[in-house]
Amino acid sequence: MAERGYPSERDLFFCRAVLHLLSLGRSQEAADLWSQLADDVPRGSSLVQFTGLLMVMVKHRPVPPTEESAQAFTMAKSKFANSLARDPELNQMVVRAGERYFGIVPAAPAGGLLGSIMSMLG
Repeated sequence: MAERGYPSERDLFFCRAVLHLLSLGRSQEAADLWSQLADDVPRGSSLVQFTGLLMVMVKHRPVPPTEESAQAFTMAKSKFANSLARDPELNQMVVRAGERYFGIVPAAPAGGLLGSIMSMLG
């Protein structure tokens, strides 16, 4: 796997690669990578658990997406929010996967005066 980085980051490197492929719509390649390398990462990692769950959800998703599948995705994303916060790009990849596979349209940023105030507040 990764030759650079801390051993405690193995799950992050692995999940980042899988999530990147999913965000690009390359679910079969993500599944191949998952099956080849999943035994090399710590299964106790909540990030690995989320990625595995997402892989199952993508594989068994209804086409076209349903409200129930979108809600399940949103609940999983919320439940594992702390794990996804380890790397800001993880959340961006997950949002793109949500758009692609579950029909979730990300909220547009607020504009105008209210948007300015909200951005200052955090």
